[in-house]
Amino acid sequence: MIIAEQIYKVVRNALVGLSVPAYSDYIPDETSYPFCMYEIVSMSSDPDWAFEQDYELLTVRFNVYDRNVNPIDAINVQEEIETLFNRTHLTFVDETEGKYLICNCKVDDNITYLNEDHFWLSVTDYEFRAQRDI
Repeated sequence: MIIAEQIYKVVRNALVGLSVPAYSDYIPDETSYPFCMYEIVSMSSDPDWAFEQDYELLTVRFNVYDRNVNPIDAINVQEEIETLFNRTHLTFVDETEGKYLICNCKVDDNITYLNEDHFWLSVTDYEFRAQRDI
């Protein structure tokens, strides 16, 4: 089992109830604003993506895109994401090898208006700490 795959499953399952569509790898052309794109931006065990110690730290970035006159919709979506992932305990979907997630914590956020593309971009990073069955 690869840790990154499990994190993507946990995030995907948690985002099902989100008020906007969320994507991890491909954003369809017909997607309307606002929407969310999430990705793992760093792992403590790159490039193996597996446990090298008892705890592994992964940073997941949530990018919310919105075309609106103000950033309120993007902020509201990020607040929904914060409710799901800031200081919460989630469990891996597949625990067959004794791997499970123990906590998440928001570490950074910002919002920017991109004039050239005419949309708001809200970016928030969360640290996901996974523990091996020890």
